[in-house]
Amino acid sequence: MKPLRIFTSVLLAGVCAALASTVHAAPKVKAKAPPQGKPYLIHAGWVGPSLEFLKEHVEEVEAQAPFDGYLFGMDVTCPMYNQKIEINEQVKNKIKLYKQIKFKRATHNFLSIMIDQAKPDWFDDKYWKTVAENFAVVAKVVAMTDMEGVAWDTECYGVYPVNSYWTSAYFIKEEEKKAKKSVVRRPANHKGAKAENGVHTPEEYRAIARERGRQLGAAMYKECPNLKLWVYYLWSYKSDLMGAFCNGLLETMPDTARLIDGDEWRGYCMADENGYKPMAEDNRKGYGQLDSKLVQKHRKVGGVAPAFYLDFYADPKSTLYEWQPRKNYEGNPARLLKRQLREAKRNATGGHIWIYGEKGQFWDWTKFKKGKASMANRFPMWEEKIPGIRKAIFGNEYQDPDVDHKGRVLPDMSYYISDTMSISADPCVPEEVKS
Repeated sequence: MKPLRIFTSVLLAGVCAALASTVHAAPKVKAKAPPQGKPYLIHAGWVGPSLEFLKEHVEEVEAQAPFDGYLFGMDVTCPMYNQKIEINEQVKNKIKLYKQIKFKRATHNFLSIMIDQAKPDWFDDKYWKTVAENFAVVAKVVAMTDMEGVAWDTECYGVYPVNSYWTSAYFIKEEEKKAKKSVVRRPANHKGAKAENGVHTPEEYRAIARERGRQLGAAMYKECPNLKLWVYYLWSYKSDLMGAFCNGLLETMPDTARLIDGDEWRGYCMADENGYKPMAEDNRKGYGQLDSKLVQKHRKVGGVAPAFYLDFYADPKSTLYEWQPRKNYEGNPARLLKRQLREAKRNATGGHIWIYGEKGQFWDWTKFKKGKASMANRFPMWEEKIPGIRKAIFGNEYQDPDVDHKGRVLPDMSYYISDTMSISADPCVPEEVKS
């Protein structure tokens, strides 16, 4: 869930701008290759560089905010709509442009897709044939670009709760309304059998969801056997159809692939640094939805990628922000972020951590010689909103997050925080920001 935002499936492109207002100077650092064996930080948010801009300025972008990767839509963003997507000339041009970018640090990029407002018909074989073919195209683009994998936003926009399309109760309620009369439940049956009075049972829904997981998995892994499927919510949705769908994916997943749960909202609302180990443990068990026959398989290929929401740290007046005890950072949000990153790194069993932000940016666009005004002009630097954030994340010499707002030195919290991370441009931007 992304708080206080209305989504639309529009790619954030052309973030290549010069700010008219005064912002913090960009750090004079040289891009380095990321260290081996450390979880990679993926940046996801409203403001990020486009492919076109990266082609000309990738070294400067990586130096200003040394992340490990980006998210790119590549014009195949919504594979769950009932319309075929293909690798047309526009997509081919995107692939060609991507390959021309000389990344040094950001070599762990993901292809961004979403469910958006596509309402799946779980029992429609023709619909799922199209969806499976679309996911095969998505996987093929990953293989052609040699990206890390797919980043899939499974939130159902336009309906509440946002996990509705992954819950059997939602569809059964709709079917019962259509039936307009009480129904007699039947035992679970094969998908080919017609529902009694037009209403399926929860067991039937879970069975077909698992089959669809196998169907999509087979299509994707055929095109890209080493695909990393990072999903904002998987088991962590705690929705019966998503759990069944995940079990289906595991049944077709080769040992070379990875299934990564972003556990988004839990990460956003983490009160302190003590919740990341339980998060990893819950993921290991599939939040109670993992088929016992697939436990060993999941231990090989499954994992969690903890999420961070920067706007919570930046806005102490936010109602949601108040969920995080202020005693944990004593007036210094960057210190809390630093402590949480340490523990998240220790428990990022999926090999990644992702940073999501909306009303802020890491790049000082005034330092780039080329570029037109864009959406980036609307937001200040994160360093202005959260003093010390650069050092907390990247380890550069900025305001020390271990010194409070009065200049008093806080207790030593020394540890290693990697100065490598990654960036990702959110393919969805709310209407009020675009206007």
